[in-house]
Amino acid sequence: MYLNLGTTYRLANLRRDAEDAYRKALTIAEAELARNPRERTVRSHLAYLCAQLGQRSRAEFEAAQALQLAPGSVEVARMIFLTYEALGERDRALALAGTLPDEALRRLSRSPYLADLPKDPRFQQLLMSHHIQ
Repeated sequence: MYLNLGTTYRLANLRRDAEDAYRKALTIAEAELARNPRERTVRSHLAYLCAQLGQRSRAEFEAAQALQLAPGSVEVARMIFLTYEALGERDRALALAGTLPDEALRRLSRSPYLADLPKDPRFQQLLMSHHIQ
């Protein structure tokens, strides 16, 4: 819930409120991982939160852990895609997007969080290769 609240604040250009919400979400995610370190979805959310809070190396570490714990999980891959985008790692994000099923790619192409993504020629090519308009 706090992750979504933070994103809403960020999209509304309320950076301080976004950071507060992301920090609350981070605390909750860390507590959950203390109880269950193999919780892959929470770990993927933690990666995204770290990216949003400027904790680049930790975001990359958590992303790698989440992907290793959940190979083939569309939900985890989607969140790590968003993490890479938040880190400014479009090449890594697109490489990961190439592993997603068509419906997940459609959702990414329509995401308000990723307004410039559909304009990227590499993403357009990826959509075309999957016969997605």
